Amino acid sequence: MYTVYMITYKICLQLMTVMCGAPPKVENGSPIGGSRERHSVNSMIRYQCDPGFMQRHLSVIHCMANGEWEEPQVQCIEARANSNRLHKRSLRKRSKGVSSQQEQRELL
Repeated sequence: MYTVYMITYKICLQLMTVMCGAPPKVENGSPIGGSRERHSVNSMIRYQCDPGFMQRHLSVIHCMANGEWEEPQVQCIEARANSNRLHKRSLRKRSKGVSSQQEQRELL
């Protein structure tokens, strides 16, 4: 009788296991890694934008305890020609900050 109880108990635990299905679709993006039908609670999925699109916002979602995925915040927006210019401008600002920090160290 005890053994039967343990087997039944294990089956009940397996039936109560919460899983998430496939992650939500993201326009112009896809999950990184292999595709699986089921994901355990607290699993994490990271999205990657298709070529020609830039990522905006957080690209990670988690499988919640209720078996649902968090709502993806990531947006994949079309890359424009001037986006490279903005990237270069931000790099210039960073490099200026580094050189001014180096100058301050030299003064000390």
